[in-house]
Amino acid sequence: MLTLPAGQREQLVRTLELGLEFPHTAVGRLLGIHRNTVTHRISKGFGLLGLDRGQVLNRVVVSTALQVVVKYGHDAHSADPGADFSAMVSAPEVRAWADSFLEPLRADRRDLLRTLRVWLENDTHTGRTAAALDLAPVTVRSHLRAAAPLIQRDLPVGPDETEALDGNEHEQALSGVRPLAFALHAVHRPPLPAARLSPPLTGGGLCTGEGVRPSSCAPQRLLSAPAARPAARLCTGDVARRDSAS
Repeated sequence: MLTLPAGQREQLVRTLELGLEFPHTAVGRLLGIHRNTVTHRISKGFGLLGLDRGQVLNRVVVSTALQVVVKYGHDAHSADPGADFSAMVSAPEVRAWADSFLEPLRADRRDLLRTLRVWLENDTHTGRTAAALDLAPVTVRSHLRAAAPLIQRDLPVGPDETEALDGNEHEQALSGVRPLAFALHAVHRPPLPAARLSPPLTGGGLCTGEGVRPSSCAPQRLLSAPAARPAARLCTGDVARRDSAS
């Protein structure tokens, strides 16, 4: 994506940056384009990365990498290992934050951590999570509601909210899921998706997956080496709020 001509690159990055945080209609008004154009550009961006934008962990990774690029810039030619995205989000300071972030969940006798991990592994689908855990969907939703105040984040806890919403709207539920995903990743579950360098390869590799070389993981290619370590702060909390796109 970042090897595109400057005009196309800036257009695509800006649209993705906003479109993964705000409703596409509002983003279209802000950018002076139709909401369908917003959706098309987002689909194009995910296509260039070889990722399915319908999967929540893919959106978490891409939105965070974009925030790093926008805030710190990028260097496509850097070979500095500090620019590796998976290394950045697994840094000791991130692990320390993750342990603190997840500690209130560990104290609950209902094993909320397990529910949240399986919920993310099942793309935040309540029904699939319930089946994987051999629980009733109402129990999964109860666990999500109990976990939300403990981590001080909003989580989509309705009856399969993400299944009921289309790709435009359910993409807006990242603010609570993002820090949870990185916290769980920092303690080794679940792994984060890896975009592929063009041309896309078959199969869904992971940055931490077996047989995947760091150079074949595209998210870190969005990062500049000098920025990778301070940018880790973006993984440990909500992305800074902008003024409403509306």
